[in-house]
Order: sequence, then structure tokens, then C-alpha cells
Amino acid sequence: MFGQFRDRILLGIIQGVTEFLPISSSGHLVLAKKLLNDTEISLLNDVFIHFATVLAVITVYRRELWDIIKDLFRDVIGSIEYLQGRASFRVSSNSTFVYYIIIGTIPAGVAGLLCEEIITQFFERVIYVGIFLLITGAILISTYWKPKQEKPLSLIKAFFIGCAQMVALFPGISRSGITISTGLWFGVTAKEAVKFSFFMAIPVIIGANLLEFSSQTASLSGREILLLGASGIAAYSSGIIAIKLLIKIINTGKLFVFGIYCVGVGIGVISFIINS
Repeated sequence: MFGQFRDRILLGIIQGVTEFLPISSSGHLVLAKKLLNDTEISLLNDVFIHFATVLAVITVYRRELWDIIKDLFRDVIGSIEYLQGRASFRVSSNSTFVYYIIIGTIPAGVAGLLCEEIITQFFERVIYVGIFLLITGAILISTYWKPKQEKPLSLIKAFFIGCAQMVALFPGISRSGITISTGLWFGVTAKEAVKFSFFMAIPVIIGANLLEFSSQTASLSGREILLLGASGIAAYSSGIIAIKLLIKIINTGKLFVFGIYCVGVGIGVISFIINS
């Protein structure tokens, strides 16, 4: 029992840290499960710790989220009054930001539904994790040469960042890494690129895991609930720390450092598989 609690807490920490630090949570979870060799770790545990990381985003950005909700409500009321001819109307920047999130979410949502079986096959062989970590590393290192001129987020940029997020469905491709890097290459400020990446994760993670969560909770035992709770708390706590840490690091312009790490791990995984 102690060993299972240890394993679940470890997986929760790995998920929380690697979901937001740009080093691929899916890739690290695949590697961790292989090393732990715990056959009782269910898919539901993955779902639960992903939800925990969503809560971490909501916690860190709670003030921004509340401002967005208030502005959306005001804009809905304002649009109704405008249609009735009672007032002028102008969409707030927060409502525009939500439109961008919706546009950015569409590519990954469509790919997840249409290519689920193909993507699942890549999770079955660890060597793919190594290959995709090399790709993630190259993308992150490339941000060292990103454009210095900063430009605001736009609808087209949001769509292409969403297309980048679609690639992160494969294990070893960091969702935060590839979306933030794409934003930086489009000239989006580091602060805005991180915020957009994390906010865009909320509907993607919830949408990808909601059905799996609802289909498996009916038969949970008391022991499994405790294990899920331990894993979820670990993911939530470490996720908050990772978000705050990444914000500090990216403001220094050193996102490429994570790329060096990904390349090193990728080479190590591939070498181990080839030589074993």
C-alpha cells in the first residue's frame, strides 16, 4: 500500500511539473510508468492528475479568469443593448482573448477525435518518446533566435498556435513548449504567450479526459479514491510551483535551456532502447 501511495504521488509530481515546464508531461509519464512497473496504475489516474493541473492553472490565474468572466458578462449585456439600439458596443480585450482561445482549441480537438487510434500507437513504444523529445528540444532551442520585435496576439496567430498544440498530442512533444515557442516566433510577448498557452490547456485537458473520467468512476473502491486523492494533490501543488517558476524563467529569455534538457533525455532514451 505504501509503495502504491509513493508511486501515485511521484506520478502526480511528474505530471504537475512537466505539464507546465516545457519538457512533455506525456513523455515523462510514459517513462515513469515503465520504470515503476506498477500495473495497477489506471488510465483514470492520468485523467485525475490532468484535472488537478487544470485546477493549478485556475488557481494561479484566478484574478485574470475572474476579470475575463466579468468582461464576458458585460459584453453579452452590451451586445443585447446594442441590438436593441439602446447603447453603443465595443468588444473588450478579454472577450477577444476568449475568442482566440476557442480558435486555438479547435485544431487539437479535431485531431484528438479523428486520430485517437493513430496517436495511441505512439504511446506503446518508448522509443517514440525519445524521438519526440528531440523534436521538442530543437523547437525550444530555436527560441534563442526568436524575433525581438513584439506584436500583439491575433486571430491568425491563435489558430497557428492551436495547430502547434495539435502536434503535442504525441508523447514527448511538450504542449506548453511548442505553443509558447510558436507564440514567441510570431512575436507575441513572453507573458502573453505563457498565459495563452496555459488558458488554452483548460478546455483541451478537460475535453480530452471528461468522458474517460465519467465512465470509470462508478466502480471506484475506497483505496483507489485515496490513491487518486494523493496523486491529485501532488499534481496540483507541483503544478502551481511549476507555473510560477516557468513565468520567471521565460521572462529572462532562457526558454532554450529546457530544450537542452529535452535533447539530453531524448538521446538517453533512444540509446537505452537501442542498446537494451
